[in-house]
Amino acid sequence: MAFYSKSDSHSIVRRKPTAHLAKNPLNRLAYQTQLGVEDSKVHNEKEQGIIEKLCGSYGFIESCERVVRLFFHFSQYRGEPETLDVGDPVEFVEVVDRKAKKPTAIRVNSIEAKDLAFELIGDTKVTGRVDSLPRRTSSLSSSSPSSKGGKFSLLDRLYPNRWNPDEGRITCEYKGECFFLSFGIGDLIDKSVDLMTGDEVSLSVSTHKRTGIVRAISVSLEKRKKEEKVEGIIASLKDSFGFIERADEVGEIFFHRTECGEGFDLLRVSDEVVFIVQNRHGKTVATQIKKLPPGTVQIDDISQRLYYGKIQEIDDSTRPEREARNSHFGTVNEDGAGWDASYVFYKRDLATSCTLLPGDSVTFRLATDKRNGQDRATEVALRDFVDEDEREQGIVHSIKDGFGFIGCATRDTTLFFHFCEVVDSQEISRGNEVEYTPLLASQKERAVRVKILPKGTVQFEIKSEERYEGVVTNWRQGGSTSSARGGSAGGEIEVVLNDDVDVLKFTDEDMTDIRTQIEIGDKVSFNVFTSRRNESRKRAGDVTKLFVPKDVSLHRGYVTVLKDHFGFIELERHNGEVFFNYGACVCDSSELFFGCEVEFSIVQKGGKRYADNVTPLGKGILDKPILEPTVHEGIVIKQLRDVHSNKPYVGIIETGDGEEVDFGVSSVVDSKTYLQLNDKVTFQIGTCSLTRTRRAYNVVRKLERHQGKVDMYHTSRQFGFIACPEFENLFFHANELRGGEKEIRVGDVVEFSIGYGVKAKRECAIELKIVERSSSPRKMMQTGRSAEKKKFMAAEARLRAAVIRQPNGPDGTKGFTLKRSVDAET
Repeated sequence: MAFYSKSDSHSIVRRKPTAHLAKNPLNRLAYQTQLGVEDSKVHNEKEQGIIEKLCGSYGFIESCERVVRLFFHFSQYRGEPETLDVGDPVEFVEVVDRKAKKPTAIRVNSIEAKDLAFELIGDTKVTGRVDSLPRRTSSLSSSSPSSKGGKFSLLDRLYPNRWNPDEGRITCEYKGECFFLSFGIGDLIDKSVDLMTGDEVSLSVSTHKRTGIVRAISVSLEKRKKEEKVEGIIASLKDSFGFIERADEVGEIFFHRTECGEGFDLLRVSDEVVFIVQNRHGKTVATQIKKLPPGTVQIDDISQRLYYGKIQEIDDSTRPEREARNSHFGTVNEDGAGWDASYVFYKRDLATSCTLLPGDSVTFRLATDKRNGQDRATEVALRDFVDEDEREQGIVHSIKDGFGFIGCATRDTTLFFHFCEVVDSQEISRGNEVEYTPLLASQKERAVRVKILPKGTVQFEIKSEERYEGVVTNWRQGGSTSSARGGSAGGEIEVVLNDDVDVLKFTDEDMTDIRTQIEIGDKVSFNVFTSRRNESRKRAGDVTKLFVPKDVSLHRGYVTVLKDHFGFIELERHNGEVFFNYGACVCDSSELFFGCEVEFSIVQKGGKRYADNVTPLGKGILDKPILEPTVHEGIVIKQLRDVHSNKPYVGIIETGDGEEVDFGVSSVVDSKTYLQLNDKVTFQIGTCSLTRTRRAYNVVRKLERHQGKVDMYHTSRQFGFIACPEFENLFFHANELRGGEKEIRVGDVVEFSIGYGVKAKRECAIELKIVERSSSPRKMMQTGRSAEKKKFMAAEARLRAAVIRQPNGPDGTKGFTLKRSVDAET
């Protein structure tokens, strides 16, 4: 606060030193040393300040010695007002304006920035100890005139911060009192010196005139702190550096790999080390690191009592190969102690390697930190699973280096698992039956918390309680490498399940007595085994032969295929077909026709079954279906003889109402018709009196008719090609001629439908009908390979081109001498 004495004109201010400068002994020492007089004799007429604002003909000055803002007029400036700028240092005298009754600055003179004195600096050196270190990024001391550079930095120095987080602190004593003085990197005499906490330094005391803030300047190192060895534990490791958890205080300290000599690559997280603390570039680092024997460093006190609790939360977001020693991993709540008794634990506190989930029952002990007395859970071990209802079973499918795959019992898939997920670290091998928890991680499902089960626990199939009876319809002897289960013997059993005829497969391993001889037609009893992965997969097991037929069983069926020397017979139940050779026929082969009803026996030869003693029956001998009068329309959704289906022989037609009905070769009216996927058909539905199943009968394909012209025909081989707008070079065979026609010529206009060639695997023309004969008098029929060759040569000649200009040669000459003309033939 300033004190004034008035006079008739301008009164010169006579002011005392600011009150706050006289209260502190260090301030008083610095101020009196500066003036060299007692408090009561301190007087000054001129002051220093900085231009704070400029207007049209006046401005304002901030005093450097006290908190005051003074008005001045340009007429009081001893110089050119145009040269003034905000931030310029000036010298002035304060008076009280007689009219405005306010303090005003007069006799304003410009001075050099170096002549400004913001602080009072004592000459007496004081000693102290470094309590905390400044950061290298901190600004220079406010005592330096060029701390920030520029005129506006002078205004900034009028308002120094009382505390800067980037600054360090020195503890010193003066006249029995303890003081904490802040300092920055700019306050060091030798700025290249790296101070350390505890170093003894000498300094000068600086007091800011306006605010009274005391700080240390001109700091110099006097004596280094004695180096002490500190113990710790490796907390985390990176490629070329790491962090050590200190045993003397709570916190981690940085170290570089060069401080470990050649042993950095041998260090691991949780290794115990000893090191020396140093300050480098304003940061505390660990140096001269040496490894200690395990058990040397004890940071925690482990309780002897065993606690019981449940996992409250788990945070497994840290990468296990780069995780920190003290990264938070989870929380466990003690049983019966309320939610307040919760303890955190780290990854290193786990006594089990498998995955933990919230709600798991665990056992643990308490670890008390010697440095701050905080408790945490350690030796956390899994006691019981929380997801017992969600656990699945399976068998170890394969084992690799550190991981494996489990074949699921209830799903048609395999799951990856890691050896660390095996509960109690049991030794696991291929074929072990296990229980596990499926867990979705990184958009992939894997098996965790794997527990080995006693042999015979895992069941892949559900065995029926009821015994069924059926007839063996197919059987193969063992030894074939292409057969199922590595060439074991096997066959098929026909049985009625849920009012539907079904065929179940079985092998000799499914027999109750493997020495039993099985033949086609044998009656057997068995249990049905249904796969837990897919309920549609069923097989016969525990098969027992009921009796052996004395006579050879006779079968009945329909002839569905006739070739040059062999054919196929569809069984009466429409569930398969059997091959026969014309030599096995009792009658002449010419008496057989498509749809002929026959009776035969089945024999085994080379692991395959054949029809023998094929005898034609009269028409209508076999059981006829009961047909419904309605003619339906539908689409073929499954072809005949689809080996990838559970019903490989029969085909399926879908009606317009969405109903699916089976059909066989005997269901098709025309024996030469090969029904394909998505073919449109008309049919009737009938019920087979033997199997009581609904089937499709009288199936006729609905075909679109096209017209085209015979473009080429091979007489000796009886095939050719048709040209039409929709198709180019469409193949046909003479067998497809209809209407009694036996001869076809090049140029004939024909009407046909589109079929599919089974052998050629391509579209072809079927059901040809000649619409118009060729009227050309020239030869209509081309014969032999020479005619076909001439036709293709003529087509090739039309595509030939003649070179009429050669490119230029390398010397610029023309590359040809022929005349540029093309004759009519070319």
